[in-house]
Amino acid sequence: MLWFVSLSSWTMKAAASVNRSPAAFADHLQPRAVGYQPVRRLELRELLALADPLEGREVLSLACATGWYGRQLLAQGARRVVGVDACVPMVEEGRRLSAQCGDRMSFQCMEPMDLPSTARFDTVFAGWWLCRARSERELGTLYRKAAQLLRTGGQFLAVCNNPDYALALGDNSRYGVRVLSQRDVGECPELVVTFDLDGTERVCDRQWSAAQHARAAEAAGLGDLQLRLPLPQAEDLKRGGLEFWQAQLHNPLSMVLSARR
Repeated sequence: MLWFVSLSSWTMKAAASVNRSPAAFADHLQPRAVGYQPVRRLELRELLALADPLEGREVLSLACATGWYGRQLLAQGARRVVGVDACVPMVEEGRRLSAQCGDRMSFQCMEPMDLPSTARFDTVFAGWWLCRARSERELGTLYRKAAQLLRTGGQFLAVCNNPDYALALGDNSRYGVRVLSQRDVGECPELVVTFDLDGTERVCDRQWSAAQHARAAEAAGLGDLQLRLPLPQAEDLKRGGLEFWQAQLHNPLSMVLSARR
């Protein structure tokens, strides 16, 4: 599962924006997955550094797409991982991959917001879900939903846009996702990103500030908010070279966050 695949239920809106069915759009995006893998590894490393010990925990993965992150959490000892996504082709592919890999990840095809509030998990993970919010009020609604799904003492983890990313410093294209524009739309900047060399397939994300994340988390009853950037370390620089990682060092597009109920 990749960055653009992680957006999952957002994929349905993206498909509509370019007049394609979700299945066709998913098929179109899948081949572009490889370009994002170097940064995804960095995101996973920061995610696991922030995560509480996962041994024996029950995990919910929101906007899970084909379940890549969920499988990584299973590999860390999670007892159960349930993936939720509204995009039928993504869920079907996730089930196929789990059957092929023989892992214990299960899937539900539905919008994350439609999950019953009676469901409770030790850890809730959201991959590129928070950037779907189109207003600060909606951002708060997403945080509240995540909090409702957590047991007391549980942890919310997410990958989302870095509040300090600046298009003027680079468009991120060497890492598989190119930022076409960044403009102020009121409460926060809007990022238009593409996964095509010609820029024909475009998706709009919102770039919420650290202060807005903090307000939304606090209002949802989540504390101990931590934000971390997926920066390359010495071994990454040795493997990929400083020139390749220069943009990620100074202007990463994504960040990882953690909060607790």
